[in-house]
Amino acid sequence: MALARLRLHRVSTGFLRGKHRAFGDEESAVDLNTKRLYAKVEKYGGWRQVPANRIYEIFVEIIQPGEIGFVKLRRGFLARKIDEDIGHAIKLDALKGASYGISYGLTLSYVPYPYVPKLRWHRTAKSTELALRDQPQT
Repeated sequence: MALARLRLHRVSTGFLRGKHRAFGDEESAVDLNTKRLYAKVEKYGGWRQVPANRIYEIFVEIIQPGEIGFVKLRRGFLARKIDEDIGHAIKLDALKGASYGISYGLTLSYVPYPYVPKLRWHRTAKSTELALRDQPQT
């Protein structure tokens, strides 16, 4: 009973002092992982926001579109023709919270634009859009 009171006293005084440890001097796995994370952050220069233009440059550097037959149609959108009506596409999507995601799929020239009062097609490189897409979840 006295040991339980001692542990309870250590825990409560630890929380009062701003220490968030479970029982006395034990260090939790969360604390260790947090320390490791911040050590890496310090090692690599801290948190910085990367300009959008640099993100798109890195996207092109990683994908290397010329080597796999893709061409850059617009910023963050790469495509290649398979035949007259079908093409492959890779798109870098700007997401909420200064983050980005990749979509990939097919461009189909015979699928019209949705939600447009007048029926429109995307047959030119300028108007190409992903008709069928997949967005991997990270």
